[in-house]
Amino acid sequence: MAYTDGELNVNRHLGELDTALFLWDHFYLIPIGGQLLHDAFQNVKLRATPGVGAGVYVFKKTRQRRKHTNQFEWDMQSGLGYQFLRLISTVPGVDNPQNDGFIMFRTHWKLEFLNDNVELTIDWRTNLVYTSFGSTNHTGTADVSVEITDMFNFVNSFLFLRTRDPEPRSDGTVPKKNDYQVVVSLAIKIN
Repeated sequence: MAYTDGELNVNRHLGELDTALFLWDHFYLIPIGGQLLHDAFQNVKLRATPGVGAGVYVFKKTRQRRKHTNQFEWDMQSGLGYQFLRLISTVPGVDNPQNDGFIMFRTHWKLEFLNDNVELTIDWRTNLVYTSFGSTNHTGTADVSVEITDMFNFVNSFLFLRTRDPEPRSDGTVPKKNDYQVVVSLAIKIN
């Protein structure tokens, strides 16, 4: 939650679960994965998207430089899942809650350079809801992490959320399709 001039302007909670069971060096199964989302400004009380799937490392490269090592990873995933959506309020005639199936497409890039002191991570997930296409949703993140000490990192994060056709609230207003968030933080590594 966040406030500006005493007025609530962010009320979002997003949690993700990702698992990987490697069968070969570049291919893995996802026995369980998904997201939980609460976003008051998007009229979402709870969106749960558990699913299963598979992924492949497109490549994982390491390049030695004179004074440091760079590492670049790229993987892609796809799978099937179930979407449970409970809205905060709805206009008459709209089902609440909603139960749908989706196909998940995800890509993930990670670049480490300057001996792992700087890390750029970009992640994009699309849940293509085939039972109710308007509920199709996308989550994109971009994180830059700079190591300050062995224990502390400075992290800048950008989050993009999109719902193809957001459901109107009970007063008839329709949330915006796109939502953005920037977070600046200090992270503590616990080993």
